Amino acid sequence: MFEEEVKTAPISGAYISGLHIEGARWDKQAMEIREAETMRLNDPMPVVHFKPEEMGKKKSTKAT
Repeated sequence: MFEEEVKTAPISGAYISGLHIEGARWDKQAMEIREAETMRLNDPMPVVHFKPEEMGKKKSTKAT
């Protein structure tokens, strides 16, 4: 998600924007980090959604 796509606040956590990555780039089509382009040191990152959880209360994703 990119800054122009954010319309409302998240139900839980927080959206963080304005981050940059150094020595790599964010590929918008593949939605992953890739090798930096030649002669380009910094690249903007998409909006990050932080959802904090208390230690020990995280839901298990293991199949039992």
